Amino acid sequence: LTMFWLADIFHSDHNPFSSLFNAIIFNFKNFILSFGIFLFINFLNMILTFFNVFFASNLILGALTLLIFAYFIAYWAILIFLTYEEKENNCASGADGIRQN
Repeated sequence: LTMFWLADIFHSDHNPFSSLFNAIIFNFKNFILSFGIFLFINFLNMILTFFNVFFASNLILGALTLLIFAYFIAYWAILIFLTYEEKENNCASGADGIRQN
């Protein structure tokens, strides 16, 4: 339920409690999308965890798995923020919250 909480804090200037309430409402309004992202992120996390378990004994492959996991965390954050911004910002001109198109 708190997957979009941080995105709502950055997207709007609310206090954390109202942002939590808005994020929960966003999850229920976009339930299928939120559940799909949740399953996708957990599936990728499970795959990366298995790779980490299998490659833990090899130093180079373990470091490569750790690097891929760091990229996965960055991908996760960008995915959450862009999804929230796309669904929350209903601008017909295609402008987003960071820059104007």
